Amino acid sequence: MRSKDNSTALKAVTELNANGWLVDGSLHKKAFMNANLSNSELFYASLENCWFTRANFQNAILFESNLKGAHFEEADFSNADLAGADLYASHMQDAIIVNSKLHKANLEHSGLLDEQLAKAETLKGAIMPNGSIYNGCYRLQEEIDAFITRYGEFKTSKEWATYYGVSVDEYDAGQKWADEHPEFFGGINLYTTADVN
Repeated sequence: MRSKDNSTALKAVTELNANGWLVDGSLHKKAFMNANLSNSELFYASLENCWFTRANFQNAILFESNLKGAHFEEADFSNADLAGADLYASHMQDAIIVNSKLHKANLEHSGLLDEQLAKAETLKGAIMPNGSIYNGCYRLQEEIDAFITRYGEFKTSKEWATYYGVSVDEYDAGQKWADEHPEFFGGINLYTTADVN
């Protein structure tokens, strides 16, 4: 599984999963630095306190995986599905999460920075590095499109706050932060001039 050869790593994942070792904690604290795990299926994997520095997780599925305390420095999670994953106290310094699905993930104490998080595909329902629930502050296009498709464009702060599962004050604070950091969002504005409250 730590192989730099993708086909070798994927075969190992299949065998580990078939024997139940991927989910039973057998791999805790193991080292997989530089592993090429792109396109791997690691559903519910238990990889607590493992070392994945500079590993390749592009297009991987880590749905509801236990990744607590794991080292992902400089790992590449581009287009990966980390929905519901537990990344509590993981080490995500310089990790790439471009277009990653992180909805309902636990990112508390993960070390992820705004410039990383603003490139995710979705964070709806995620616990943020500071322990708060994601409030929409990064104006992620996937979330905006999903909201508009379901509810229509012209909605109030209250409706957006309900969508994100936060209070109106928390949602508005997130939008104020976004307005103060336009470098992340390319000028996306969720309100019309007639609908600002």
